[in-house]
Amino acid sequence: MTNVFSSFWDRRYVLQEYDTEKRLLLEGIGPHSERIMFGTDHPAGSGTLEEIYRTMDRVGLGESVRERLVGGTAERFVRSFWPDFDSRNAKKV
Repeated sequence: MTNVFSSFWDRRYVLQEYDTEKRLLLEGIGPHSERIMFGTDHPAGSGTLEEIYRTMDRVGLGESVRERLVGGTAERFVRSFWPDFDSRNAKKV
């Protein structure tokens, strides 16, 4: 999943209102958030990571859904292949 949040909610990037699409997106994200990994083309695109996360917060996702999108789902995916992976101690490459 790319940064659709800024595309729909950040006024700097919204060209028109997408009310139906926003509603469908929010209806689908919650039930499927364990299968969605958020990604971005930062630093190009829709602002800094802080701005992107702030936009996500304004969307009104539940805390568990937000946690899954910003890393929980990706971490669980990695753990399925690397069971002792610890993202808190992961070395940056």
